[in-house]
Amino acid sequence: MQRSNAHYMVLTVTIFLLSLTGCASEPNEAQVRKLFETKRPALERILEMSNQDYAQTRVTRIAPTFTRLENNWGWPRPESELGISVSRWNEYRKLFKEAGLPHGIDRAGDVSKGVYFPVWGEGLADNSREKGIMFSPTAPSDVQGESQRILYKKLADNWYYFEWTTW
Repeated sequence: MQRSNAHYMVLTVTIFLLSLTGCASEPNEAQVRKLFETKRPALERILEMSNQDYAQTRVTRIAPTFTRLENNWGWPRPESELGISVSRWNEYRKLFKEAGLPHGIDRAGDVSKGVYFPVWGEGLADNSREKGIMFSPTAPSDVQGESQRILYKKLADNWYYFEWTTW
C-alpha cells in the first residue's frame, strides 16, 4: 500500500503532538498486540464511527482535543466546522479512553488507505518514531526509503501492528 505525501504530513503532525503531550514509555510489539486483543471491540466501534463520519464530512483526524478535515487543517474552528457534533466527539473521547488511545485516530482518506490508531510516538519530522495499530482492507506493504521505514505485522483479519521511523 502506497502512502501519499499528505499522509506523511499527518503522521508528522501526529508525532509532533504526541511529543508535546508527555507520552507513556515506548511499548514493544507484544504490548501493542495485547492492547489490540483486549480492546478490539472499542477499536472496531471507533473504526465504524470514523468510517461513517469520513463518508459524511471528510473528517480525517479525531483526537481528544482537536479534529481535522480533509480540506481544513485549521484549528481552532467553529463548532459548525468540527466535522462531527460535540456529542459524537464526546463519544469518541470515551472510546479513546476505553481503548487506551490517548491521541485518537488518523486517516489519509477512505478506509482503503488505512486508518491508524497511534499508541506511542516521539520526535519530529525527520527524526521520529511511531507505533500503533492500523486497519486496512488490503495488506499494507513495508516501506524502506531513503529517509523512512514503515513495518507492518498482521494482528488479525485486516488489523496490523505498525512501526514508522524517519531519520
